[in-house]
Amino acid sequence: MSYKEPQRSGGQGSQNRDYLVGWMPDENPTDGYLARSSDEQDMETRRIRLAKYRPNAAKKIAAWLALILGVMMLFGIFLGSMEEASGGLKVLLAVLYFLIFAGPALFWMYANNRDTKTVRQWAATESDYRDVWESFDPATKSIFARPSMADELPLLPKRPWLWIWIAEFAVIATAGALTPA
Repeated sequence: MSYKEPQRSGGQGSQNRDYLVGWMPDENPTDGYLARSSDEQDMETRRIRLAKYRPNAAKKIAAWLALILGVMMLFGIFLGSMEEASGGLKVLLAVLYFLIFAGPALFWMYANNRDTKTVRQWAATESDYRDVWESFDPATKSIFARPSMADELPLLPKRPWLWIWIAEFAVIATAGALTPA
């Protein structure tokens, strides 16, 4: 990354420039630095989240299998797989083993449902807006502004997977410590 030489203001033919401009990176795309507006960055964030969070068949199958395994663990403990454990410990272990398998799946299903509603609401609003915009004559269109580039896609909330996995580790450690040997 190259840097401009510091420019001092003054001089007969020179333009007045701020001295700090010399320490800012060039906006030359050939040296790897691309100046991007905040709207472009926000739009890129929206595109990435939409692509990343898009539900596909593999994600749905994995979530349902994890939920089924969690339910199997829940009933397996109650049906006698841990005869050494007392009644209260059995219930606690059943819930912990259920959460080990079904916790991330339930969170994914919840977040996917929330995101699907957000995208559907955005699509309906965008469609209505586009229909109304097309019905305007050019004079009316000049009065109303198009939404900013960042508003062209919905912004899905970021999913806190790091915290989900930290909680999963804590649940696994707790279940392992409480399970009778």
